[in-house]
Amino acid sequence: MKNIILATALAAIASPSSAGVVLNAVETGGNVVISGGGTLDISLANYWSTSPNQNSGVTPNQWIQFGPVATQDLYQFTSGFSGPPGIGPGGTTTFSTSSSGDHFGLNFLNALVFVPGGYSSGDPLTQSGTFAGHTFASIGLAEGSYTWTWDTASGGTDFFTINVPAPGVMAMAGFAALAAARRRRA
Repeated sequence: MKNIILATALAAIASPSSAGVVLNAVETGGNVVISGGGTLDISLANYWSTSPNQNSGVTPNQWIQFGPVATQDLYQFTSGFSGPPGIGPGGTTTFSTSSSGDHFGLNFLNALVFVPGGYSSGDPLTQSGTFAGHTFASIGLAEGSYTWTWDTASGGTDFFTINVPAPGVMAMAGFAALAAARRRRA
């Protein structure tokens, strides 16, 4: 939980020469929801291709992407890209049952960033993907805070963070907030 709070705090105080995206995963009501947003700086990435986006979803040891069907641009970082090899041991793709927002994501294995067609560095991005009837375990996600970084043309560092809390942690935080609100009213 400390890693999730730290990653969110770092995202909030990122310097002007940095950009970043934070996605948070939660188990809620028998579903997994992954949502968040931010901005990305792709100025030092190499344009790779433009294509119709693939289905929204996640392969925990390879990629994650969400958003409506639209054209996507792929950019590859050939240097200055670092981060973990994935967000869990799962090797099977699980497609989201619904998604909304901008279509963007990250391929961990090939240092590829997926952005909406025609994306300009610094444009705001938001997204949400729901996996109905799933848990972190059934998708293959592992608890942790995962961050990938790359260099930017302005000399800063950009980041893409995905937070997967221990099952029940977010629910416990919600119950604690509800209890605190009730105490204040009393």
